Amino acid sequence: MSEVMKLKPDAVYIELTPKVFDDENVWTGEIIVNIIMDKNSSLDKRSQLDLMHLGQMVAGTLGLMEQDRDLVQKLEKFVDKQMQQEKEKIISNTKDNVVYIDFKEKK
Repeated sequence: MSEVMKLKPDAVYIELTPKVFDDENVWTGEIIVNIIMDKNSSLDKRSQLDLMHLGQMVAGTLGLMEQDRDLVQKLEKFVDKQMQQEKEKIISNTKDNVVYIDFKEKK
């Protein structure tokens, strides 16, 4: 069943579509990258172009990662740190085998 996602007209979306082995339904590691922007954006033309350029730069890191293993390691560390910080915002306390979760946003 396919769900329709409502896109924000002023946003730019980066879509990553995996290439798969048809008979095994296993990801080959290859992807198709699409950068999506609504033609009905309310942003002025300059802002649309700037935002699209930013999307292209972000999507371009995929190709750059294939060439620069150091970049991959830097990004892995960055993402791990971000994930840890998000986890710390949610987990307020642990005691024995009990985890206390705080869903209030901490700043």
